[in-house]
Amino acid sequence: MPMKKREHVIPSVPVPVPYGARVVGQGVHFSIFSRHATRVWLLLFDHAEDEIPKEEFELLPDRNRLGDLWHLHVPTARAGQYYVYRMDGPRDGEEGHGFDPGQWLLDPYALAIAGQKKWGASEGIVPGRLIQKGRHFPKGVILEDDFDWTGDRTLRVPLNQSIIYEASVRGYTAHPGAGTPHPGTYRGLIGKIPHLQELGITTLELLPTQEFNEMELLWENGARRDLRNFWGYSTLAFFAPNGRFACSNRHGEQVREFKEMVLAMHKAGIEVILDVV
Repeated sequence: MPMKKREHVIPSVPVPVPYGARVVGQGVHFSIFSRHATRVWLLLFDHAEDEIPKEEFELLPDRNRLGDLWHLHVPTARAGQYYVYRMDGPRDGEEGHGFDPGQWLLDPYALAIAGQKKWGASEGIVPGRLIQKGRHFPKGVILEDDFDWTGDRTLRVPLNQSIIYEASVRGYTAHPGAGTPHPGTYRGLIGKIPHLQELGITTLELLPTQEFNEMELLWENGARRDLRNFWGYSTLAFFAPNGRFACSNRHGEQVREFKEMVLAMHKAGIEVILDVV
């Protein structure tokens, strides 16, 4: 099916916040920051593996820009779809800009990313070459926040009484010796709650759980190409739980699984704090 191109949609939400893709009463509101872009396009997809977008909307400066915020309300968009952006603007120069309208861009405020399905997968990766667009390019997932936090509470353990245990989601649960039916995942952490309680800790500090690309060294194709970015200190989206730490991740399920883990920890009397770099 050929892609539909839309020049603009008149924004129906007067304030372009919060950032990201937010499901509202009628459709979805999109907002992204770029101070130096001169043109911005929003691309919508029905499936994570789509090669081309179903629709493309151009955001016009006189209609869809307020200061450094580009925003657009799309009445036909819905939860469960996928999206990326394109931007044009200055290239090179003293300020080091590198705008390329042919390069797809992730929304840094996306709530979930549909990328590789499994940890360490390299589908579509050509060593030494970044993925510019297409079916293998990761895409943001439009999600509706409907998680039930009933019964949750903030534990508020005083710092001088805190006993903090630091762990990696994958590193703590992936080995068979971890004894969890869901190794390397948020659900695997839930299976470790009895052990954490036996240790007497008050707080679990997780190494980066935000979306990152563990295969970035293969992309760079240097001397470390066979290594993985195991710890995650190279964030792609600060508000999106890593999809390869979830049992399912094609439709944003990683967000629910992450929240289920946090809720289970709280009910067990264990705080959760995140390592963010």
